[in-house]
Amino acid sequence: MYEYIRFKIGGYFTGDRSIDIRANGRHYDVSKTVRRRGSEKTECFKCADVSLDDWTRQFMGLHVEKWKKRYYEPIKEGTSWALEYKLRGREAVAIEGSNGYPENWHDFKLVMKDLEKLFR
Repeated sequence: MYEYIRFKIGGYFTGDRSIDIRANGRHYDVSKTVRRRGSEKTECFKCADVSLDDWTRQFMGLHVEKWKKRYYEPIKEGTSWALEYKLRGREAVAIEGSNGYPENWHDFKLVMKDLEKLFR
């Protein structure tokens, strides 16, 4: 069971967005933040465990625990991202990248988009 999952992605010209999922008793607190030059918008949601069960299974199927800690390509400007998660009873894990990605990055992005769809 995850205590929390945080994901942030962005670039200098595009701003960034982040999503934070945190277990809170029998439900999850989810916040989504979008930052653009000079503005920030945060939306917060509470949802029952049941509504995130399918999504959590999809996320676990990505096996992010097998990802390297850093993914970098030597390009000056581009997209930076960071993922941090913590399983109950374990140390937090932080993974980051700049213009470099794990092999199943496309699948990861689809799973994160599925999560955002739950809160539209």
